[in-house]
Amino acid sequence: MGNTPGNDLRFSLDIVKNNQTFLNKLWNVARFVWMNVADGQDMETDISVLEKTLTKNWSKLMDYERWILTRLKRTVMEVTRGMEEYDFGMGGEKLYAFTRDEFADYAIECFKLSKDESKYGKEVMSYALLTILKLWHPYIPFVTEALTGIIVPKTTVIDAEWPECPYELDEESEELIKSVFEVVKTIRTIRGERKIKPGDAVDVVIYANPRDRAVLERNIALIAGLGKSAVTFTLTKEDLSREKYTYGMAGEVEVFVDTSACGHDDDIERLEKLITEKEDYVRILEVKLLDPTFVNKAPENVIRLTQEKKEVTLRQIEKAREELQQYKG
Repeated sequence: MGNTPGNDLRFSLDIVKNNQTFLNKLWNVARFVWMNVADGQDMETDISVLEKTLTKNWSKLMDYERWILTRLKRTVMEVTRGMEEYDFGMGGEKLYAFTRDEFADYAIECFKLSKDESKYGKEVMSYALLTILKLWHPYIPFVTEALTGIIVPKTTVIDAEWPECPYELDEESEELIKSVFEVVKTIRTIRGERKIKPGDAVDVVIYANPRDRAVLERNIALIAGLGKSAVTFTLTKEDLSREKYTYGMAGEVEVFVDTSACGHDDDIERLEKLITEKEDYVRILEVKLLDPTFVNKAPENVIRLTQEKKEVTLRQIEKAREELQQYKG
């Protein structure tokens, strides 16, 4: 991991410390799931039973639960491909990113916030954790065996079947939940820039198109919990005081965070910088779309996705310019 196959890797204490931090996180996540799914007792650990339960009740799962299971299946596919092609570094990096950035940082936190309302949250967490431990076993066998021994006594990973996740990819849920997490990231970014204390709640106003708004309203508790905020929606943004709110963008969703207790001297500078970054990104996408090699060799869905990214970014620039005029006015 973190090195081109065939090349020597220089020993680094920083890499050792980073990996130690990650393993500590994995250990804590596994213990959290074990202790919270069934208070450390009678946790369902039969993969086939869990798969049948989740597949049968797929429509009853929460948005984030369908999302994490879909992302889990994609990760299984990528790690499996890495193993089959002897590209262990690529597979490990994909697994590392999924475990840290999606399962630990979002799925676990969503579970904490929604476990009382969720019908199958415990099954989702159990299945995801047990599958993750199997995927990690070729890389960190002693850690995965130790954790599995705690969760499923008298069971070993070394003789377990390689995971497959025999359910369909839910691309719709995978795409829809992105808007929720993008809003959370935007709120967190603004909080960090304005140096708002982690424990202090802030008011957030969201302006979104009907499709995004429906998803965001359905997951408003997750946004409020993950963003430490009180969230409301608006049908018009013209009446919002630009002296009170800091503006942010999450895809095509516009986010206004109440930062009235902070200084707003740099609002115009922030928006001008944002517009410049978006314009640079559009130029990069345009160069790619005009490149005959890319157009002729890239899969059709990749070309379409690149074109969609360009169109979304152009709309973001237009909205940011409108906001800039509001601040200047």
